[in-house]
Amino acid sequence: MDIKAKILLVEDDMFLRDIYSETLSSAGFDVSTAADGREALEKIKLGGWDMVLLDVILPFMTGIQIMDEVKTFLEKPSKHILFLTNSDDTAELEHVLGFTDGYLLKSSFTPAQLIEKIHTYVG
Repeated sequence: MDIKAKILLVEDDMFLRDIYSETLSSAGFDVSTAADGREALEKIKLGGWDMVLLDVILPFMTGIQIMDEVKTFLEKPSKHILFLTNSDDTAELEHVLGFTDGYLLKSSFTPAQLIEKIHTYVG
């Protein structure tokens, strides 16, 4: 029996969260979701994720604030972290990108490309 990679999907937009979650689940991943920064931080603290897909702009805490917080108590909170962003101005991400596996522009990938990208990290 294959062990499913565990993915935490952090996205406040319900439509995108549902699409990404359904796409990832259909591809055989074990998906959990968080809809805001506080919920995401709590789930990240629990650990055990093979990948965290982390939106940058979230209610209560941004993805960047989450990573700044996580860096204070964990060497690496999951095996892989990818930011999801709508902006190609990555200057705001610079100080946390070294702690992650980079970012994906939401507008520049299809669901199939998302799965392909994730497979490069979690097999």
